[in-house]
Amino acid sequence: MSSPEHHTGGCHCGGVRYVAHGALRPILICHCHDCMKIIGTSIAATSAPMANVEITGDSLKWYQSSDIAERGFCDICGASLFYKPLYHQHISITAGTLDDASVLTCGGQIFAHDHPGFMPIPDDVPHIDEKYKAFKNKT
Repeated sequence: MSSPEHHTGGCHCGGVRYVAHGALRPILICHCHDCMKIIGTSIAATSAPMANVEITGDSLKWYQSSDIAERGFCDICGASLFYKPLYHQHISITAGTLDDASVLTCGGQIFAHDHPGFMPIPDDVPHIDEKYKAFKNKT
């Protein structure tokens, strides 16, 4: 069970499980082209220092999705679980893989200009692209 100090989660089939210790970053919704291609829609993810995340299971595979990051997924059920930038020590965790994401809030959205028009973008979630501008320029 998740709490502010201890967050658990995993993939659909249970082949990958994780525990994140300590507070998690508020959820960000990413509308970038890469996330759309990986999931099929925008991704909602939180983040934690890599040192605070324990991952278990033999079915976790990593895919280098760009020259700046890799993504972790289950090679049995295909669940997309993690996004790990190669240049810093945090790992993003897709919010839907948490056993209990109710302790988190949504902190903003990024790259809305890449989002296609098939579904509306939330108006009440702040756009915080400027904070991530340097990151996007590395892609």
